[in-house]
Amino acid sequence: MVKRVIYAVRCLCSVKTAPYTLSLVPQVTKEGNLRFKATKVEIGKARFPVTPVLFYYEHRHSLPSWLTINATQHEILVKMAKLPIRDVQLTVQSLNWSQNQMVFNIELKAKE
Repeated sequence: MVKRVIYAVRCLCSVKTAPYTLSLVPQVTKEGNLRFKATKVEIGKARFPVTPVLFYYEHRHSLPSWLTINATQHEILVKMAKLPIRDVQLTVQSLNWSQNQMVFNIELKAKE
């Protein structure tokens, strides 16, 4: 069953006119990272289960070190400290979507 769903997603993604929607709920971790909870996957008008779609990305793509996918938990974790930004340490302090507000902590590393 999972292989069939993953194959269908792969085939539909190759069609350039089909819109792809991955609905995410953002959260801030205590470490200052961003965790996204995946709630819905749609390709065109077709809805797909989240777990096999995330499983496909988790196991079939080479992800950067700052990005982790946990398909069984429906989570995508962005490790802010590992983002490839030179001489900057970036963490998320808070998110408030009702006020369109994102607060980041930015530390500039001194040049030696």
